[in-house]
Amino acid sequence: MTSTFFLGGSSVSGFQTKFHEVIHKPGYFTYILKGGPGTGKSTLMKKIARHFEQCNVDLYYCSSDISSLDAVVVHDFGAVLVDGTAPHVFNADFPGITQTLVDLGQYLDRSKLQGDEQEIRRCFFENARYHRRARSFISALSHVNGSIYDQALDTADVEGVYRAAVSIADALPDTGSSAGHCEYKQLAAITSEGYKTQLLPKNCHITAVKDEWYAAGFLLLQELKGLLLQKGYDIVVSECILFPENKTEHILVPTEKILFSAVHGLNKLNLQPGVECSAFYRSSAEMLELSHSMQAVLSLESEAAYSIRKALLLHDELESHYIDALCFEGLDTVTQKIMDEIERMA
Repeated sequence: MTSTFFLGGSSVSGFQTKFHEVIHKPGYFTYILKGGPGTGKSTLMKKIARHFEQCNVDLYYCSSDISSLDAVVVHDFGAVLVDGTAPHVFNADFPGITQTLVDLGQYLDRSKLQGDEQEIRRCFFENARYHRRARSFISALSHVNGSIYDQALDTADVEGVYRAAVSIADALPDTGSSAGHCEYKQLAAITSEGYKTQLLPKNCHITAVKDEWYAAGFLLLQELKGLLLQKGYDIVVSECILFPENKTEHILVPTEKILFSAVHGLNKLNLQPGVECSAFYRSSAEMLELSHSMQAVLSLESEAAYSIRKALLLHDELESHYIDALCFEGLDTVTQKIMDEIERMA
């Protein structure tokens, strides 16, 4: 079984990821891949993923390049591979014990890069400029989202939202456990294609919580998260990080095969509503005002996506210089070595 996520994503405070929780998970060993663009980090992980595709595997994609892998977790063998370079820098806290560094830069033929220095520098600085541009729009988008949330919350029937969350939780059977565990995984992020959500689990019953204005829907899911943990359920939570404070956007209850998903004006998920949150708002007059703010959000989303696309084109150009200088035999050798080590972990 294969599940897909993002390693993290851009937010008002910069790049956010909680993947360190996976790296420090008991019983797992992590290969932290180092090396610049075009040194084969994603290629290596794709080969590992294909080799273990019959296993229980999580694939974590790059939000800046949704075709590129940033991490692979092979649960059956307790193995983790992750790109440890910026913006998600990871290092080996316990080298040789629970993590190891793999330097793919050693397979570069530096002599083949001679003469490309000026173009490499140009691509690097232009790429960084477009990422800064994207972050400025993401920051503005997040603050407008926060304003929409606060304004909608002022007119929401908060007590009614709480009662709805309790009703949903009460419908689930008791676990007999005193407290559950919460694990965070990123299902959605701002990408070159806008705010994109990874494929939702097909084997789950999805309850869509629809709210164009965020507040009631997010509040319901936040309350439901606490109630599920109190009932002893282990849950997986994905947060929307495009607010000044993160909002609970998806809750997966693996044992019950249930997924609760917020549907709002930014993620635009095409799901049949299980909970329609318009009933929780007391004033319809303010909704017209909020619709203008949502148009601003979508405009900022478009500008951020455009900047990420431009940065990606420059990153691809940058990679082409390094790919030409890469020794693929060395990359194949280290890939096979890691595969063999993972299989011995069993």
